[in-house]
Amino acid sequence: MGRAGRDAIKEHLPTLKDKLSPDVIIVNVDNAASGRGVTKDTANDIFEAGADCLTGGDHVWDQREMVCVIENNTDIIRPYNQPTGTPGKGVWRKALADGQEIVVLHLCGTTFMAKAFDNPFLAADAALSGIKL
Repeated sequence: MGRAGRDAIKEHLPTLKDKLSPDVIIVNVDNAASGRGVTKDTANDIFEAGADCLTGGDHVWDQREMVCVIENNTDIIRPYNQPTGTPGKGVWRKALADGQEIVVLHLCGTTFMAKAFDNPFLAADAALSGIKL
C-alpha cells in the first residue's frame, strides 16, 4: 500500500520476474497512491517494473484522472460488477505463446462495502458465459 508497496514492487518485481519467469504478473493497485486509489504515474511505474495487468477495487476512482486512463488502457481493469456504463473493463485477457489464454476477472464483494456493486456471483456468470474454460 502506498509508497512502501510501490518501492517494494520497483525493487523486487524485476528480479522475481527474471528468476521465476511467470506467464503474467497481476498487481492490485487499489491503494497504491497512499491509500487513495492509483494515479497514472504510479500505474506507469508499476508497469515499468514488469506488471502486465493492474486491478483496482473500490478505490479505483479516488483519483479523478483514472477515468480517462482506465477507458484508454485495457491493461488496467476495474471491478467487473460495477454498474452498467462505468468506464473501463472488468476482464483482461492475454494469449500465451503455447496457445493457452490467461483470463483475469476482477470482482468486488458487497459485504461491508460503502459503494454499490452488482451481485458478484451473477456478474461472474455473465462475464464468463462467453469464455471457454
